[in-house]
Amino acid sequence: MQIETSEFPVIKSKEAKPRAKAITLSYWKQFFLYLSGTDLRTIRQCSPDLATRYAILGGLLCIPAMVAFFSSSYAFSILFENSGYSWIAGIFWALIILMIDRSIIAQNPEIEGDPVTVGTENLSKGAGRRTRTFYAGRIIISIVLGCVMAEPLCIRIFDDEIKEQLAKSKKEQFADQKRPLELAIAAIDTAIAKEKEKWDNNEDAAVAEANGSSGSPRGTREVWRAIKDRANEQKTFFEDFRKKKSAEQDSLVQLITKLKNDINANKAVGLTGQMNALHDLSSKELNLLISIWALRILLFCIELIPLLLKSSLKRKSDSYVVLCHQNNKKTIGLNQNDKHSLAVKNMLKARMEEDLRINNMLRKRSMTNIAEDLGFYLTINQQAAESFEKEKSLLERTILDQELRKKAIAALAVSYENFVSNLKELYNSEEPINDKQS
Repeated sequence: MQIETSEFPVIKSKEAKPRAKAITLSYWKQFFLYLSGTDLRTIRQCSPDLATRYAILGGLLCIPAMVAFFSSSYAFSILFENSGYSWIAGIFWALIILMIDRSIIAQNPEIEGDPVTVGTENLSKGAGRRTRTFYAGRIIISIVLGCVMAEPLCIRIFDDEIKEQLAKSKKEQFADQKRPLELAIAAIDTAIAKEKEKWDNNEDAAVAEANGSSGSPRGTREVWRAIKDRANEQKTFFEDFRKKKSAEQDSLVQLITKLKNDINANKAVGLTGQMNALHDLSSKELNLLISIWALRILLFCIELIPLLLKSSLKRKSDSYVVLCHQNNKKTIGLNQNDKHSLAVKNMLKARMEEDLRINNMLRKRSMTNIAEDLGFYLTINQQAAESFEKEKSLLERTILDQELRKKAIAALAVSYENFVSNLKELYNSEEPINDKQS
């Protein structure tokens, strides 16, 4: 026994109102509308002014991307000597920022979700919570992107101040490294002066002994000779000591010169070094700190401009939002109809398989056994009744549309009555089982 599924018509959505004539969009406007996440088929049904406003929303997304391009290009130009690499990196970073902004702006938390009707407006379950989450996440991302893009721009804007700070830092670094070397040179000069003083004292003693001014009797040659020999030894030791220490001094002076040349030659400073220099300057100068934060806030506002325009556009009174609500509702209604039709087909298929199984059981029994065993007939009848109740309950739970549910239950009842009628005819028939029909 088969039941045609055509008896269950698919739910038809309500006829839409006559649409206005579609507006013409230029290629640039279509591109900007695509960036704003606007459906072109839907926006063509709206007014040209509304389409222009949504195109402006997409155009505003290009501003943060352009700022990101210049910022990242300058940042990578510090890292790479080849300017071509910095341009490629800048384009790549700008595309990333553009895609992030578009993915966020293209989301429509006001018109997504399962639609429910409240008064005359078509709202969404949890739309308020989704909208708050959407805006909070967008603000956080704007803060992060604004700070990231602001650093290279701050370095470029305050380039002269950073160079001055770096030169000052180099001088301080050279002075710190030069100080211990100068102290070592001064210590060598002091040691040489002490040894020379000892030699001078011995020479003076020898001269005084020779002219008798030292207190010894004149002509005491042995005493003079001893003092003179000691002065000569001190002179020899002093000359050797001075040569040795002079060589050490020369090496220290060369080390100072080399250190100075190395610091002056290291003119290239990386991105991190310039950021540290900018941080040192901002910690000392309040005006510079205010300027840096003003630039960061400006970029933060540039990131938020598309979001602010989106919030002013996509309201429930907006014709584009209304059309999106209607299309969303139609899509959900069609999906529900597809689910209902599939459920009915599956139930009918299961019913046919059950009929075939029971009929096969009947064929296996002879006419004599059926006549003798009245309980078998009652069992089959009871099973059919239970199967009918189960399928009826399943239809009531699955099919939401009341009219479709009534038709499905009516068809199921007809199927059950036909089966019971066939069972009675088979039970009351006197022909052999092979000649009977299920």
